Amino acid sequence: MTLRPHSELVETLRERLAGPLPGLEAQLTMCPPQRGDAGQWDEAQQRARRAAVLALLYPFDGTTAVVLTQRHADLRAHSGQISFPGGSIDGDETPTEAALREGWEEVGVSPDQPNVLGTMTDLYIPPSDFTVTPIVAAINERPVFRPQEEEVDVIIEVPLPALLDPASRTSGLWTIGRREIEIPYFAFGEFEIWGATAMMLAELLAVIKAA
Repeated sequence: MTLRPHSELVETLRERLAGPLPGLEAQLTMCPPQRGDAGQWDEAQQRARRAAVLALLYPFDGTTAVVLTQRHADLRAHSGQISFPGGSIDGDETPTEAALREGWEEVGVSPDQPNVLGTMTDLYIPPSDFTVTPIVAAINERPVFRPQEEEVDVIIEVPLPALLDPASRTSGLWTIGRREIEIPYFAFGEFEIWGATAMMLAELLAVIKAA
């Protein structure tokens, strides 16, 4: 799929995010099977802790990219996992404020740089008992990223056409606990993007396709 020029894509996404969203239907296309039926989590989602992530779009090699991070392998929580910059919502923060703060803390993008385009559908994550709000934002030039040394091992710049390529969606057997489970994921180079991050990416890509 050929993307529009970055500036045009940004304005179209702003309009698209203000309307009906692909929502859970898009998220479930990359949902691990052990998550179970989506409806069973409705009550838990309402009382869960709150978090926000930043889906930051920017020009990259003639197209548009989104930034992800891979956490250090020796961390106690979510070690080695690939995710958007993000974390818990503190105090009276809004999801947007939290996402922009985390973008600054994790990858060094100043909160006053991104142009917030809108919000995607909340996603409940059962293992951590968080309900996550994805915030979509854009900037007009490629950032100079500064990874947070304590948490971020690798900054991953992913061109959107790579994720829009149907061949990037695949699956494989993963050992979770004592079971082997077929897990869908996005393949990008050496990286395998799965779980909640893949589910939120799936909605973002559905919005882009409809834009």
